[in-house]
Amino acid sequence: MAEEHEHGGTVIRGDDGAIYFIRPEILEMTKVTEPEMQAFCASLIEEHQSEVEGFALGSGVASLAFVGPFQAANYGFDKRAAVRLFGGLLTPDCNFLPPGMVGYTKIDPCPWGDPNGAPDLEKARSLIKEAGAEGAKVTVWGDDEERSKKMTEYYTDVLNKIGLKAKPKIIGAETYFDTIGNRKTNAVTMFDDWFQDFPHPADFFFLVEGKSIQPTHNQNHSLANDPEVNKLAGEIATEPAEKVEDKSVELDKLLTSPEKAYVIPYGHSHDTTFVSERMDLKNCTVYNPVYRDDWSQFCLK
Repeated sequence: MAEEHEHGGTVIRGDDGAIYFIRPEILEMTKVTEPEMQAFCASLIEEHQSEVEGFALGSGVASLAFVGPFQAANYGFDKRAAVRLFGGLLTPDCNFLPPGMVGYTKIDPCPWGDPNGAPDLEKARSLIKEAGAEGAKVTVWGDDEERSKKMTEYYTDVLNKIGLKAKPKIIGAETYFDTIGNRKTNAVTMFDDWFQDFPHPADFFFLVEGKSIQPTHNQNHSLANDPEVNKLAGEIATEPAEKVEDKSVELDKLLTSPEKAYVIPYGHSHDTTFVSERMDLKNCTVYNPVYRDDWSQFCLK
């Protein structure tokens, strides 16, 4: 039977009382301290990368409405640090689209430098200086979930190292996206991520499409309203996925180019599945990047 866990996840418990499946967020919240979780969750597999992790840069905010600081933040961000903060469950990347999505073609070389290499802090500092932004005050928004809080604090440190005067603003995860999605909040830059809802690149590109901007519940956190981006995103959204691969490749590359720099995609996180050693992990664990684990396929050995 399925039951709700106090931390908001779901477990499946057999008639014998043993746990056969646990959402990974439960283990993260509980630090794997419950004996029954340790006893039965003996297997771990890394699954598809169906999310994009990054920071949004508010191009519509007057205080930083120029490209220089946006480019600088990309050059100064060390994606290797992000991998460490994700506990290794992150593939560093320059792409906005995740691997496996129609239109994903690894951007190589990455315009910001090797995702597995050191950042170019010297270039980042020079761009801040050229833009006349040295010492500019920036609030970096993030939520209080452990991973995103650490990423927000790290990103704030990066901005300070490249010449800005940044400070983190951490708020409750339960109200975070409503807060940064309210235009009155006037958020300049913030932690962001997106989990795939349906298997089409439009599910990601609408996040940077001008028509997505709203006074409240806004999901275009960069406030990007670029005619070139809007045109491609609109064309992609009106066609089946199999017909928009070339345009999606083009838009993915455009979004992460130094000419645009609306977002800082630093990688794609790995989803995980924990199951009991009594379950048939190899033959009965089916994963879908949209609805994740297919419970109807679970079976015992």
